[in-house]
Amino acid sequence: MTFLHFWENNLSGNIPSEIGNCVNLTLIGLEDNQLTGTIPASFSNLTVMRSFWVNGNQLSGDISDVFSDWSNLKYFSIGNGNAISGAHNDFTGSLDLSNNNDLRICWVDNTLISSLNVKNGNNTNITSSGTYLFKANNNPNLTCIEVDDVAYSTANWTQIDAICSFSTDCDALAVVDNSLVDFSVYPVPTENVLNINSEQEIVSIEVYSKLGQLVQKNTLKNSIDISNLAQGFYLVKITTVNGDYGMKKIMKK
Repeated sequence: MTFLHFWENNLSGNIPSEIGNCVNLTLIGLEDNQLTGTIPASFSNLTVMRSFWVNGNQLSGDISDVFSDWSNLKYFSIGNGNAISGAHNDFTGSLDLSNNNDLRICWVDNTLISSLNVKNGNNTNITSSGTYLFKANNNPNLTCIEVDDVAYSTANWTQIDAICSFSTDCDALAVVDNSLVDFSVYPVPTENVLNINSEQEIVSIEVYSKLGQLVQKNTLKNSIDISNLAQGFYLVKITTVNGDYGMKKIMKK
């Protein structure tokens, strides 16, 4: 068997793990049903998969790490690709498609994933012509998408949320959990002056780009003007009189 297609068949329950034994499958179409559970781990056996559609169901839980050996994958949809009201999966966790270098359609909208890596060396295969071939909007937990080229993705992949941005290295935007100072910033997002509150006395404020470059610095104790910076995400680092530091991610409008 090479094709398994049950689009809009009112199917319910979990996806059977036994499907993972059908190693010649090149297409799975289970979109717009009422399936629950998650993607079976046995699907890692489906290494000749080219077309995978499970959008518009009620699947949930951490997205399975089963796609890395799908080197022939071209079409991938796990969200609500057909824009049916209320029909979407609540996948969480990290989705890594960086090994799928023949990807042509990527629909990962309307989920709860917090990490998405599509840096596969061939992002130009996903164009902006016709219908949207890349969708990652309505993902409230997703703030960074790792890609080959920020300029290309920004110009061609417009279906992302305002809180999200493209980067060639999303780890550069990840705030490590070893900051020694707790502080608050407002307003976020901001256009001009960013105000900072800390219980400790601040001796410097630094702003870094998502590539880790220092783009703004001052020694004011409670604010910094970032009006000259381009729109996007930045890291704000404060250093206190005790030599401790804290970091937070902010968005510049």
